Amino acid sequence: MKKLLLPLLLTLAFNAFSQDSEATDDQKIKKVINQFFESLEKKDSTLMKNIAMTGGQVWRIHGDGSPDKFDVRLIKDDILKLHTLPPVKEIAIDFEIEVHNNIASAWVPYEFWVNNEFSHCGIDAFTLFKVDSSWKIVSVAYSIEKGNCDKLKGKN
Repeated sequence: MKKLLLPLLLTLAFNAFSQDSEATDDQKIKKVINQFFESLEKKDSTLMKNIAMTGGQVWRIHGDGSPDKFDVRLIKDDILKLHTLPPVKEIAIDFEIEVHNNIASAWVPYEFWVNNEFSHCGIDAFTLFKVDSSWKIVSVAYSIEKGNCDKLKGKN
């Protein structure tokens, strides 16, 4: 019985490893983006550091005013303030991913909830680089929209 256990465990471990390595770049990028949302929801700065380049930027545009307002901040500053967020949940509506060699972009319509109440919707535009065979977020640009959220859902 013991002689069978080791080969069985090795086979299972090899299959688990090979399945992850067989994931497409699109699947790996989608996973990183979902981990980004998870890091916000769980206020997990360690996860955020693992999936994002700390020197990256976050751009935000408020699209409901005239003229539109925008600002920029650094990912490393967001990581330091992550623990101060109220309970939030960001939900991806769809993913459009483009990959060329070691650079990728993802266009992600989303809904954002604060304290279990709908806050706004918008578009997240992620730029990612492949670094040491892992995809890392180098920038995020997003819109904050209070209306026309059904229009974003209609893209599915």
